[in-house]
Amino acid sequence: MLYSLIKEMFTSHLQGLPRLAGLQRDGSPHWLPEAEKWLEEAENLMGRFRFPEGGRIAIARGNIAKARDMPTGEGQHPRKQIERTIRRAAQEALEEAANLLTDRARTAEDRLQSFRDKLCEGITAYRVQLPADAETVPAPSSLWRGLKGFEPARALLSYVEVSLGKQDIEYILLDICETWAGNFSRSAD
Repeated sequence: MLYSLIKEMFTSHLQGLPRLAGLQRDGSPHWLPEAEKWLEEAENLMGRFRFPEGGRIAIARGNIAKARDMPTGEGQHPRKQIERTIRRAAQEALEEAANLLTDRARTAEDRLQSFRDKLCEGITAYRVQLPADAETVPAPSSLWRGLKGFEPARALLSYVEVSLGKQDIEYILLDICETWAGNFSRSAD
């Protein structure tokens, strides 16, 4: 599973919600079509990673179509009643989809963080054995090669390689090296 890709793609898609909220607040006639488009894209994202929750988004989208076919009550303006029902169904669908995407993005982020923590422990042990003049921050690929040659970290690295894809490992290493470089430059000041 590509946790880094899930985290980035789902988080990116969720960032479209403030624009939709603005359209809704402004009473824009574009809100409903844009909301339905956002929901379709959310469903496709779930399907891309074969998450079964995509079916729940499809059902929520179906509830919007179902609301269009609802009979109106007596004494009420039918068009306004139908419009309100459709908007409510769309809002509920957006909430459902946002919760599902958020849960999956958070799970992916938690998984990445747990491996980041483990790798930081291995890197700490690796750094301790480096000569004092080796205070520069290595590139992620160099760091990985160095860790692989460090006997005490071999079991950890085997576990990481079996548990994560190469893209996730590179994602975590890049994050660690960027943090390390930021900390290194602050300590040099």
